[in-house]
Amino acid sequence: MGGLYCLINFMARKKKGNSDSKVDFLTEKGKEFAKDLRKKATQWELEFHKKLEQVKVAFVFQYPVICNKKNLFILDFYLPKHKLAIELDGAQHYTPSGQKYDKRRTSYLKKEGIQVIRFMNRQVAEVTPEHIQELLKAYVI
Repeated sequence: MGGLYCLINFMARKKKGNSDSKVDFLTEKGKEFAKDLRKKATQWELEFHKKLEQVKVAFVFQYPVICNKKNLFILDFYLPKHKLAIELDGAQHYTPSGQKYDKRRTSYLKKEGIQVIRFMNRQVAEVTPEHIQELLKAYVI
């Protein structure tokens, strides 16, 4: 997944024009990419989606964010009221390159005022709506 982000971000940097045209490019690509990811949702994402609906919290599934007018990231779940991203991590996130990428990505998101919480995919089954409610109390802005 990181490779596609890198390609899109590289294409935006090479695009002629001002930073607004690059942001427009990233915005359009982000919408397309997020839509595609929604269609290909994992079982873990679908299960977590149901749990967030049970909590009745406003969230966006596969939310595109542009950081620093040049980096596109798609958040698994974004809770705008809390400025919180919830990421579900599969095996690729535990490789050295995956961990390096996630650290960089989290740093960019924090600069945009977005906090990041990560769950391993296998943890999703253990998370209850009550756990989510308790977690969100710590992230009220």
